[in-house]
Amino acid sequence: WIDTMFSIRTLVTLAGWPDAIVWKLFDDYSKWVNDGDSHYDEAENIKSWNRPERIGGTLKTFASILDGVKTEFFVNLPIVNTCGISADELATKVFPPLKWVIDEILPEGCYLLSARPKVGKSWLALQICIAVAHGDTLWGRQVDQGVAIYLALEENLRRLQKRLGQLRSNWGTPNLILHTDWKRSDQGGVADIEQLLIDKKPRLLVIDTLARIRAPSGRNGNAYEGDYNALSPITYLANKYRCCIVIVTHNRKGKAEGDATEMVSGTLGQMGAVDGALVIDGNRGDATMKLTLVGRDIEQDGEFAIKKLDKGGWDWLGKADVWFISQERKAVKDLLTLTGPLKPKEISDRLGKPPGTIRKLLHSMVADFQLTLGIDGRYDN
Repeated sequence: WIDTMFSIRTLVTLAGWPDAIVWKLFDDYSKWVNDGDSHYDEAENIKSWNRPERIGGTLKTFASILDGVKTEFFVNLPIVNTCGISADELATKVFPPLKWVIDEILPEGCYLLSARPKVGKSWLALQICIAVAHGDTLWGRQVDQGVAIYLALEENLRRLQKRLGQLRSNWGTPNLILHTDWKRSDQGGVADIEQLLIDKKPRLLVIDTLARIRAPSGRNGNAYEGDYNALSPITYLANKYRCCIVIVTHNRKGKAEGDATEMVSGTLGQMGAVDGALVIDGNRGDATMKLTLVGRDIEQDGEFAIKKLDKGGWDWLGKADVWFISQERKAVKDLLTLTGPLKPKEISDRLGKPPGTIRKLLHSMVADFQLTLGIDGRYDN
């Protein structure tokens, strides 16, 4: 067992394989060498992975060391560049423009889409897929047409057909590819995703949900590392093939104290492994909810208001701080609902607030189209 561990470790030191994958291989296949007659020979292992023809060529799978046992974790794992890049080289390097799925909202890369159960995150994912497949504008923003793939792993084809019809008439297109079943990552699912990206060249791939594809967690494993390792291979593929991969997951119970990303179920290892997140904050019965955009390449990130549509899907309302009324604004609107139009002095007296504070608040509410001001100086909803 110890010999096996050190032999597999050379895959990291000599072959440049990622730690997470190497140790996963060790966990899965150590039983083959636990019979008292090890299949491994460290010198042969080193010789195999240090062969001259390997440099710049196609990497062998781990089967070359495991007596033909087939593994499907990555297609062509990369050779690690140990030379780095100088600041001079980086200063003159020209990068292609960033690809946007939804202009200024969702770029290439790997992103979590998280919300509480049954609030409509799958509707949002499918709505974005339809916009990409048909090249429709979405929320007043440009969406370039391309292939969209939706791994709807908690749906069946009957429900998908119904939802597609609710979201768009004439929704049929070869650009939208739907799957309702997929292998877990420990069963070759990540390698299959890579092959899908190679074959179909999608602009967008949605995985709904993370729980359906990630490998079962070990009881004694580190939770942060487990979350990070579950997502980092998918982020690698999104960046390698310059597409957008959205992974649907759930919010934890309760409210986050500060950062909205703390609402995402699991450890912070998930956020560390991806390029960003779209986090919906709201309860199932709420018509309007808060959407927080966080991303390494999203310059205009922040909090926005979105509204459920009767036919399914979501509408984009704008900045959250404009649409979500503060407690003071709510008190004013509730009072005017009960009394009808009032003057500023009447409002300040009834709410027990300073007149100057109320006047400033009323002016801002009129500017935000939350109140109207009559010619008689009275304010109303």
